[in-house]
Formats: sequence, C-alpha cells, structure tokens
Amino acid sequence: MERIFNLQSFETFSNVSEEILHNLHNLNQISHTEVDQQVIQAAKEDFKKLILNTNYDIDAVAKLLKNKSWCEEKVSCFISLLEKKKSKILYEMFLNYNSKYGETISDFDWLLKIVMGTNDLKTLSYPLVQLILSSVDSDGQEKTRVYDFNKDMLSRVISLLENIDGLQ
Repeated sequence: MERIFNLQSFETFSNVSEEILHNLHNLNQISHTEVDQQVIQAAKEDFKKLILNTNYDIDAVAKLLKNKSWCEEKVSCFISLLEKKKSKILYEMFLNYNSKYGETISDFDWLLKIVMGTNDLKTLSYPLVQLILSSVDSDGQEKTRVYDFNKDMLSRVISLLENIDGLQ
C-alpha cells in the first residue's frame, strides 16, 4: 500500500484508492495506465491483510493508517473512502472468506402467489412460492437458483421451520 500512498498526483491516488476499494475481491483490470497492475494488486492484498489483522475493525485500520508517515491529505481521503464504503467492504470480506469453504448465500428473494378462498387451495396445482437464491462459490462465481414450492412442499418447509428449535 505504501507505493499507492507515494503516488505523486493526489487525483491519481484518489481514483486508484476508490477503484481498489470498489474492486477489492474482483480480478478486474483497473483502468489506470499511470499505475502498474501489479502494484494495484499488491495494494489490494496488503489492504486485505490489514483488515484481517485488525479483526475486521475499520476504526483500527483507520488508526493504523493515521500512524503511518504518509501524506496526511491522502490518509484522510482513504479513511473517508473507507468510512463511506465500510459496510460494503465488510460484507464482501465476509462473503469472500466464507465462500472459500463452500458455496455461500449472498442474496435471496421470494415471490408469493395469493390464493383467495379454500376451494382454490384444494385444487391448486401450480407453485405458491418461488424462492430465488444467489450464491457465491469458492472461485468467486455467482450462481442463481430458483425453487418453486407447491402447497405440499410449502407445508413441509413451514413445519420444518416451526420445529427447528427442537432439532438443535
């Protein structure tokens, strides 16, 4: 990270810092010709290690950066970027860490079909609920799965969820 903080131009430093924090776990090439890609990748790795060594405490990271002998203006800029993207950075760090050990749910959504009256429910043959799960695997690949629940399966899932305390 030292080489990033030692960049001459404040504008270049600001742009590179923002893109590093935005693409922390992506292997995307950052579009800055002034800075070597290896330097940027090394800065990403240094930043990840810094977060891990501080137990994901962004305030401790900010304190460590302030204690360095780098340009105060650049450190303040980087810390303000950290504060602005704090929740996104932590979410991505945890997601990346967990996905190394197996597929991890990153997002979900569900759609519910409303049925009016008990007569409709008895003759119902189409799905009542659609569950959409997005996950990330150990390679960082995102997958989306769609599950349709008919009334019998939905009843079993509800029973399972109601009895989950008894399973532990």
